[in-house]
Amino acid sequence: MITVSGAAISSPILLYSSQFYPEILAFLLIVLTLRQLQDLDSHPQRSGILLALFSPALLWLHPKYLMLSLLIMAYAAFRLRKQRAILSAQVLISVIGLLCWFVFLHSEYGSWSPNRIYGGWQKQTSFIELIQEEGFERVWIMLRMMIGFWIDQRFGIVPYAPFYAAFFSALVYFILRVQSSLKIPILILFFSHYLALSWGAPLGGYSPPSRHIVVLLPFVLLCLSSLVPQWKTYQKYFFYGLVLISGLVSALILTHYRSIFTDTTWRNPDGQSIFWQTLQLQNLIPNCTATHPSVVLIFVWLIALIIVSAVLYPRTKSIP
Repeated sequence: MITVSGAAISSPILLYSSQFYPEILAFLLIVLTLRQLQDLDSHPQRSGILLALFSPALLWLHPKYLMLSLLIMAYAAFRLRKQRAILSAQVLISVIGLLCWFVFLHSEYGSWSPNRIYGGWQKQTSFIELIQEEGFERVWIMLRMMIGFWIDQRFGIVPYAPFYAAFFSALVYFILRVQSSLKIPILILFFSHYLALSWGAPLGGYSPPSRHIVVLLPFVLLCLSSLVPQWKTYQKYFFYGLVLISGLVSALILTHYRSIFTDTTWRNPDGQSIFWQTLQLQNLIPNCTATHPSVVLIFVWLIALIIVSAVLYPRTKSIP
């Protein structure tokens, strides 16, 4: 309950609940997907059909969810492989939904490539050509984004909601010690989309921070929920403190609401967050997209995350 409460009063869920973006709907679809994956053995007909609807629905929200859509469809088909009738219906519905989207894409943009919906040079080239043109440069960008999604001052999640720093200990605990039927799909879906985001390097544009991480929050919160019951009293109070700080940051955000809409694009890689500038804290939070990012500052933040993870990691037996 405390993790859900913390998420509800913090960025990015608090901020995007009132925004016209696909992120909150995608968040809801992932929550519903995880629930149906959990029920797939006990209610294969219902869950199979719903998963067949959810997977293409993600793609219809935005093409950046293509990987999630395909993996949900494939994993559901794998779980239903011994039930031929349900499997056939699930695959048929999913494939029809996906094909309809690609037909729509081709009719509107004249190409089968999902990146054509974007402006600029990407609109004139295929996905393969984009990789060939920017592939090596994107490797360095990808490494920075993998860190930046967590600690960057413009689009990172931890500066705006510090309680998410507990995720790293929760992830390790979830992988090593939690026994759950959802472990495999959670890890597959989370890491595939996270790596795809890091490669694509979307910063969010002129929007509230942490836009593109919203769809991953169901996985994050589920991992955290497995960790909370294992904590000792001091660990719980430490986490409550992080939630309290997150709430205070949210209060500051709401009183400086216009300042969170920063020009967060690669056309402005050295730009700083107006919000943190207003609070005169911009030099204490990394800018991972900068031409010359502060390696020392990034290192300090990573050490802080490691310390938080060590403090919050429990020493208990595995849970079912």
